[in-house]
Amino acid sequence: YSLLEKTGQYQYALTLLDIMEQSKARTLLESIRSNQQQLTLQTKDTLFASKQGLERAIAYNEKELLQHSGTNGARGERGERGELLTLKKNNEALKFRLENLEKVLREKYPSMTKADEPETFTVAGLLNKMPVKKRIVQFFAGQKDLYVLEVKNQRIRHIKRITNAGSIKQDIADFVRIYYHNGPDAMLNSPKVFYSASYQIYQALLSELGIGNNEQVIIIPDEVLGNLSFDGLITEKTYNAAISQWPYLIKKASISYAFSIQTLINQSQVRNNSSSQFAGLFITHQNSDKQFIPAVAKEASSIKKILSGSFLMDEAADIKGFLNAFDNASVLHISTHSYLSGVQKEPTLAFNDNDVFLFELSARKHAPSLVVLSACQTADGIMAKGEGIISFSRGFAAIGAQSTIAGLWNVNDDAAASITAEVYRNILKGNTGSNALHLAKMNWLKGVRNGEQEYLPYYWDALIFMGHDQKLVLKPAANTMITYLLYSCLAAFIIFTIWFVLRRLRLKAEYLSK
Repeated sequence: YSLLEKTGQYQYALTLLDIMEQSKARTLLESIRSNQQQLTLQTKDTLFASKQGLERAIAYNEKELLQHSGTNGARGERGERGELLTLKKNNEALKFRLENLEKVLREKYPSMTKADEPETFTVAGLLNKMPVKKRIVQFFAGQKDLYVLEVKNQRIRHIKRITNAGSIKQDIADFVRIYYHNGPDAMLNSPKVFYSASYQIYQALLSELGIGNNEQVIIIPDEVLGNLSFDGLITEKTYNAAISQWPYLIKKASISYAFSIQTLINQSQVRNNSSSQFAGLFITHQNSDKQFIPAVAKEASSIKKILSGSFLMDEAADIKGFLNAFDNASVLHISTHSYLSGVQKEPTLAFNDNDVFLFELSARKHAPSLVVLSACQTADGIMAKGEGIISFSRGFAAIGAQSTIAGLWNVNDDAAASITAEVYRNILKGNTGSNALHLAKMNWLKGVRNGEQEYLPYYWDALIFMGHDQKLVLKPAANTMITYLLYSCLAAFIIFTIWFVLRRLRLKAEYLSK
């Protein structure tokens, strides 16, 4: 950064982006490899043991080759050379066997081998593959400084260094904890204090970028910034007592999130389920030892009126049903408890008959294009020092899902059900996943609520879209389809009537002209 300040040379900006990308990509790569290791320990497939045996043998031989190449041939130059040749030949044979074994594993467990051969690009290559109309804002949290890098029109346009990173990160952590994770009370009791704190964070992170004009912005957060939903940040200093009129960032831009530019490009190239099938699993936990979630039934009922597909409720929402849905649905909706469990803090979903660790899904041959996690504590995960956020969104990305919609805090059940249902309506209208969520949040802000307090971001801003944004084909519910057909028939009738009237007028004009 100092060299960039001194010289202004673009190559140093590219180097900074390269450092940011490597740190982010490494975090996701480690999640993928961790999934492989966990599944290797769990499965009884002897192929894994054979793979490990071959890898150990190759490593041993390569060590021997290095040691032999450094000796002076005490047993004679000819003997030494012959021994080296034999060792090399044996090692090549082992590598050939390993390559064939890995082919078998790739066919049997395709998602497990994503870490072995990811498509990589130079930094300039990454920028050239980004959509021209989208602005990317990438953060890098160092020990002393926080860096903000902006990409626009496939070029790095702005880099900012924020000193005293420790203080900034602590302020953001406190802000998220006080106003979101601890519930809405602090926001409700002191809206003016919240307004000021939110504006200060916006000023520190984004004010110099001039975001506006309904831009599409991709945020790539780092460390504690992964807990923050940027939609609800305040963009103007002057306080207004009417919460519905607050200048939220969402009113200026449509925001989505990504783990890194490299990951975003890789997700865009994944070929997942191309069906138009929706599958939803809804577990209220009414008859279990877990906390009852009554709003889940309401959410399922709302979505059933909008979409056709597979709806599994309570007893039917078991592990078998989940795995079948994961393999076949293009959009998978999961509404249940979720948490991090075990020594390794593994992302875990609670189904009717048992829990599922996300790493168990690494062996699946297909993954949904979009996973919607309407559950408690799904996207924020826990902080891993220097490595960013361990989250369900990253967990699903590591097993092949192209995108997720997940909650950053324990969402308000009624608001989540309403916004989620609106997301699906917007997808049916042809919107991408990210834009569908953006419009659903805006619909909440523009609608009539039970009170001004429901316009506070705690109620509407928990859900975020992360990953590759694309249009998704879903089938409307039967009653909705009939409505669409009626509208289509009406439109066709109107068009025919206009054509018929215009034709009569034209014929009449031709007759009179004669």
